Amino acid sequence: MLPCLLLSSLAVSNACAQKKIKQIVGWGKYSKKDKTSQKFFAYDYNPDGKLLRKQDFRLYIDNTYFYDKQGKLVKIEGYEGETSFTSTYVYGKKVMTEIMKMPDDRVHKTHTYLNNKGNKVEEKTYHTGKLSKRILYTYNKQDSVIGEMHYLYSGKQRTSYKVIYTYDYKTHLRTHKNEYDAYQQVVEQEDYTYNAVGQLLKISKVFPQRKNNDYNTTIEYQYQNGKLWQVINQTHNGKYKSVKIYKEGGLIRVRRYENSKLMELIDYQYVYF
Repeated sequence: MLPCLLLSSLAVSNACAQKKIKQIVGWGKYSKKDKTSQKFFAYDYNPDGKLLRKQDFRLYIDNTYFYDKQGKLVKIEGYEGETSFTSTYVYGKKVMTEIMKMPDDRVHKTHTYLNNKGNKVEEKTYHTGKLSKRILYTYNKQDSVIGEMHYLYSGKQRTSYKVIYTYDYKTHLRTHKNEYDAYQQVVEQEDYTYNAVGQLLKISKVFPQRKNNDYNTTIEYQYQNGKLWQVINQTHNGKYKSVKIYKEGGLIRVRRYENSKLMELIDYQYVYF
């Protein structure tokens, strides 16, 4: 089980905030010297909190989302960079299939299989008819994922790696995450720390197989009056740092630094129904 704040910024805004969000707009600068802000991105929602359109003007992304009467996602149309695509979603009994069609007639399919509780237990991805990836999931009694087995296929070759999650037996909160390569060596390790009321305080991430600590990071969570206030993510060597600032459960500002120099500042504008 993971707290609300571990969701993505969009999910936090929709799942944790009380007001119904109609649109989120990101206004950004690349330097303190910039006098005006640029419109970096915009996300549109319906009254049920479903994403209708995603635009990122920096990355040339413009995707439109379609739902059926039950609120299930049935299609995405859009482009990302120089590539357009259409993804359709077909729902069966305990299985969901995503079919992505590209302009050059390439077709990618992903089948997601569910157990009786609705948990994802297997995922298969095919590129132009050939199996390229398979993931198996296992769960504990609390329906928290405890293991992932990843298989990657290239021609006749198959490689694999696994991810193991550990939880506190009393609180059922996640305490560790280890990723192992095909030789059973830990390549990525995460440790989680919480306060007395179960709020996440810190995630420490290390890469034991790397020769230096450039990729090792620490994410700290700070609270005011019991509510999330700041999330500070920084590498152990001090080169990269980001600061997310929240208000009433919604992300309102992001600052990113490189070698202590501000590289990006984004303010979030919320429009409500």
